[in-house]
Amino acid sequence: MKSGRWLFVSLTLLLIFPALPWLTAQETSPRVKVVAEQANIRLQPRITSIIIYQAPQGSLLKLIAKEGEWYKVEFQTESGEISQGFVHESLVVTLEPEPAISPPEQKKAVPTSPPPKPATKKLPQKKKTQEERPGKKSPATVKKKTSRKASPPAPTPKRQITAPSEHRFSLGLGSGALYFAGGDINSGTAGLAEFYQDHLGVKPSETVNKLHLSYLFGLKISYALTPRVKIGLGVDYLKKAAHSQLTYSRSATPDILSIQPEIRAIPVRLFLSLYPTSHLYLRGSLDFYTAEVNYHYRLESGETWFSWDGESSTHDLGFTGAFGWQFKLASYLEFFSEIEGQYARLDNFQGKNIYRESSGFESQEKGTLYLYQAQVTAQLSHPLLFIREKKPTEAGVSDARPASLSLSGIAVRFGLRFRF
Repeated sequence: MKSGRWLFVSLTLLLIFPALPWLTAQETSPRVKVVAEQANIRLQPRITSIIIYQAPQGSLLKLIAKEGEWYKVEFQTESGEISQGFVHESLVVTLEPEPAISPPEQKKAVPTSPPPKPATKKLPQKKKTQEERPGKKSPATVKKKTSRKASPPAPTPKRQITAPSEHRFSLGLGSGALYFAGGDINSGTAGLAEFYQDHLGVKPSETVNKLHLSYLFGLKISYALTPRVKIGLGVDYLKKAAHSQLTYSRSATPDILSIQPEIRAIPVRLFLSLYPTSHLYLRGSLDFYTAEVNYHYRLESGETWFSWDGESSTHDLGFTGAFGWQFKLASYLEFFSEIEGQYARLDNFQGKNIYRESSGFESQEKGTLYLYQAQVTAQLSHPLLFIREKKPTEAGVSDARPASLSLSGIAVRFGLRFRF
């Protein structure tokens, strides 16, 4: 029984032992190492292909094959899924596989004759040669040590070249709409209509159109400090005008009041954007405004008319906060949508007012845009908006102060962003 077990063990070892050199001689799969700050892995080996994964610097990727300037690699996603894609050769360096250490090759046993027994006959001593002297190594020993296999040289990293898929600058073009408060310009134009309503004693059938909703157009250029942080400069343009014509029918010849306010603004925005994910971002900006407030009033009664034309401008500051979403259409093109909240209360408007009459009389007054209360009766007054050389203090006027324009509100915009 024991001899049968030993026979089984011997046969098993004879089958396994010859395969050991083959198993130990296997080398690890070749790999590449990411040397760029971030490497885009694409679905196809071309620059316009979509990005399916972004590997950070220092990542090791399994090399599958090489196609032109692209490496086909295998990687593991954040969810643990194994996938394959293509990375540009300028973003990685290849690593030579480390050879596995294999056991020394077993030499076949060669039958040798038993060592001769020491002869009893005393042989004459030979003079020791230089090779046999103590402390000297034989040539065979020296040759054995010098014939050791040299280790392969360390791989030389390739010179990193900025790949065409890595973009630092971007240019965004967008448009949208802004709903803003308006402030004193709406109060003054509505107050003028109510002033003549109480002064003439007739209520018009029409209402005053106020300034609240404006279209806006803009562009922004930004620079990526890191993949998650960008700084930039932007500029917007918005313009809004309204026209109201009110009819006061107190006689056969009605009185007609025309009111046309207009605003224009160009904010230049210095902004900082943070990207918590690749699709969402937050932006804050400091805004430098150049703004205008203009008005045209005209009162007609038969063939007699009076008109007031005012133009004023100012420079002031504001703030904006935005939340955005973006979607990559190509390696150089993105679609974005944003919702913004902005604060901008602009004051100290300076300009001139021109007063004209149908008789040909005309006068001009330069000064500050004021909002003040004009009394109809001792108990009734309405706000008026006019440019005056000095703060109004005449009889029938109260609570005069410099007028302000409020562009604080909510904006929504859409657009395209080009990366280069």
